[in-house]
Amino acid sequence: MVLARFPAVFIVNCGSEPPMSRPSALGSELTLRAIAAEQHHLFTTSQAVAAGWNRQRLHRWRGSGRIEQVHAGVYRFGMSSEPWVAAVLAAVLACGHRAVASHRTAMALHGIRPSRRDRRAAIEVSIPAGCDVRPRGVVVHRVALRPDHITVIHGVPCTTYERTLIDSAAKLGLGQLARGLDDGLVANHVTLRSVDGAVDTLRPAPGRRRSRVVRVLRERTPECERSDSTREIRLLTELTAAGFPSPIPQFGVVVDGEQFFLDAAYPEHRIGT
Repeated sequence: MVLARFPAVFIVNCGSEPPMSRPSALGSELTLRAIAAEQHHLFTTSQAVAAGWNRQRLHRWRGSGRIEQVHAGVYRFGMSSEPWVAAVLAAVLACGHRAVASHRTAMALHGIRPSRRDRRAAIEVSIPAGCDVRPRGVVVHRVALRPDHITVIHGVPCTTYERTLIDSAAKLGLGQLARGLDDGLVANHVTLRSVDGAVDTLRPAPGRRRSRVVRVLRERTPECERSDSTREIRLLTELTAAGFPSPIPQFGVVVDGEQFFLDAAYPEHRIGT
C-alpha cells in the first residue's frame, strides 16, 4: 500500500472583510462633478470629502484655478447658466443644514412682485434659531422653520409661497401684498385656506406683520380662487367691499352658438361683465 502525503492547508480567518479600496482620483472627480451638476456646478467641502477628496486636493485645485471658492466651504467647477440662482444656492449651502432662501430672495424665486432676480440685491437666507453663521454678503435671519414651510425651486431650498408672503408682509404695501396673494391664487400656488393656515402656525416676530396678511385675506371671498386673472379678483373684491353680493366668476354663456366666460355675473339678474 502506498501512502500519499498531501501538503497541509491552512485557513486564516481575519474576522473581517478585506478593506475597501479608495476611489481613484478620476472616480472621485467624476462623482463630485455629478453632484455639482445637480447644484448649478456647486459643491461643499463635506460633499467633496464624502466623494473621496481631501482638503489638500481641494487646496491644490483651487490654487490651479480648476475650482473656485464662492463662500467658506462652498466651491464651483464653472459658471451656471443661471448665475443669480447659483448665487442664491451658494449662499444657502454656505449657511449649512436646513438653511433656506427667504424673504425678498424667496419672493424673487417665486416670482412675487416687486422683487426681481437682481445680482445687486442682498441674498436673504433663514437658518434655525440655534445656528450662528454669517457668510459674507448674505443677510441671515434666525427663525423657527417648520418642514411644511419649506419647498425647493430651481434646485434651491426656500420658504413656501405662503410663508414668504407672511415673512415679507412688513416690507410690502397692502397693495403689493394683495397683488402677491392674487398672483398666487391665479397661478394655483396657494389657496386662501393654505395662507390662513400658515398664519395660524406662526407666532408674532420682529418684522412679521400677520395682521396685514389677515386683512388682505378677509377682503377675498372663496370665489376669488376660481378667477383666472388678478383684474378679475380685484373686481370681485371691489364689488364685495361695496356691499354687493358675491357674483359668480367665470360664468359660461352661449352667444350665437359660441361659448364665452364672464369674469363676474349675476345670472338671476342677467347681469355680467
